Amino acid sequence: MTTKAELLETFNALVLDDAALNDTRKYLLLDQAYRYYYSLVMEQDQGFYETYEDVALTSGTEAYELVNGWTKITNVEDVTHQDTNTNPTPIVYLSDTKVMKLLYERRGTPKRWWFEGNTLRFGPTSDSSRTARVYYIPKLVKLADMADTDTLVEPFDEWYMPIALRASGFFKARNAEEMQQLRQIESEERDRMIQETCQRQTQRPKTINFSRSLDVDEDN
Repeated sequence: MTTKAELLETFNALVLDDAALNDTRKYLLLDQAYRYYYSLVMEQDQGFYETYEDVALTSGTEAYELVNGWTKITNVEDVTHQDTNTNPTPIVYLSDTKVMKLLYERRGTPKRWWFEGNTLRFGPTSDSSRTARVYYIPKLVKLADMADTDTLVEPFDEWYMPIALRASGFFKARNAEEMQQLRQIESEERDRMIQETCQRQTQRPKTINFSRSLDVDEDN
C-alpha cells in the first residue's frame, strides 16, 4: 500500500536535485498526474469510485449540502418510499430552470433535483421526513492535504509508478534515448491500467444511472 511519503520518495528519485523544485512545486506536479490517472480510471469505469451519502430530508426544507467532497453526482433515490419490488423511487435530475422555482415552492413527494450553487434542491419540497440517497464520485484529496502515512486511493496504492513518471516530466533523463524509454514505460503502464479497468468493469453489473456531472475547480 503506497503512502504519500513513498510516492514523493519515488518522484525524488526521478528528478534532479533542484532547489527551485520545492515541496509545494513537487506536490503540484504530482497532483496533476494523480488527477490525470484518477480521471482515466473513471473514464473506463465510473462505478469504481462511486459511493453514496444518505441525506435526511425534512418537511419544508428546500436546500441541502453534501457533507463529503464530490466531483460528480451520479444518481439520487428516495429510499424511504419503495416500489412493490422494494426498489427505491428515482429522483430525476431537472435541467429546466424555468420550472425550478415553481417546483420547490410546492410541497409533496420530491420528484426532481437540481443544483443551486453548491447545494442540492428538491422539488416539490418534501412535506415529510424521508431519506434521499445521493450517489457520487468523491473528489480526490490533494496530496498536500494528506498525512505522510495516508495511502493513495485504489488502484494507485499499488500502481503509483505512472504517477511519479508523469509528474517528473522525465527530468532525470540523460539523453533522448533514455527519455524515450521512460515514456515507453509510462505508456505501457497506462495501457495496462486501462485494460485491467475494462476487464474489472465487465465482471460486475453496471451500477450507475448517470444523471448529471459538475466539473469542480480542483484548485479550490
